Amino acid sequence: IRAVTYPPGSIVAYDNAVSYKVSFVSLGEAAIIKHGESTPYAALMSGEYFGLIPMVLGEKTTASIVTTTYCEVFELSAEDYEEIRIQHPEFNDIIKKVASEQSRELIQRIIDKVII
Repeated sequence: IRAVTYPPGSIVAYDNAVSYKVSFVSLGEAAIIKHGESTPYAALMSGEYFGLIPMVLGEKTTASIVTTTYCEVFELSAEDYEEIRIQHPEFNDIIKKVASEQSRELIQRIIDKVII
């Protein structure tokens, strides 16, 4: 995992791109901007993450992530993610629990065609 600090206005993840990492917002805020729109769809705050679903499913993202304040983000690469899954099978259970807890939000994002 690596820590990266982004200034306001930085594009952290691009729309229509394959995700090779999952990013965790440690400090700060970022906006989710849907393809072709200028108004943010939603905000990401400290403790939230993005990139997991497209990374795991091999899907392209359908929104960009743009920092609105200084943001400290921890980034876990796809390779490191797979290594954790192999070395720690219990990690799969944690991911399943997180996915289950966030299923309503994910369903709404799918309806809104926003995959981040």
